[in-house]
Amino acid sequence: MVQQTIMLSHVNEGSDVYDAHGQRVGTVKHVHVGEAQFASEASMPPTLDTAVSGIPEDVERLLSRSGIEPEVRQRLLSSGFLYVDTGLLRADRLVTPAKIANVAEDRVELNVVKDDLIRA
Repeated sequence: MVQQTIMLSHVNEGSDVYDAHGQRVGTVKHVHVGEAQFASEASMPPTLDTAVSGIPEDVERLLSRSGIEPEVRQRLLSSGFLYVDTGLLRADRLVTPAKIANVAEDRVELNVVKDDLIRA
């Protein structure tokens, strides 16, 4: 789990995402590292965005508009995730760390196909 969280921290917003078959899924719109991120922020004073729930406002907004079930939402917040913009007329996707095979400077390669990702 720690290794997977470390992998998430190397992903850049704007990176292209490819599935296990080499097909382009979309572009990373947001990276949420998960509990490790909150642990490092615990010593910092809360901001207006995090004061109420402890979850950054942009992450809360992404998950709430996606209609994600509470159990899945909690798992995403804990493990971290990538929010992938798939383009017009297609559902965006959420990628958990376990589904990431490799991270390069501007590319994320998955170990699953697009249909195995959570619809956002």
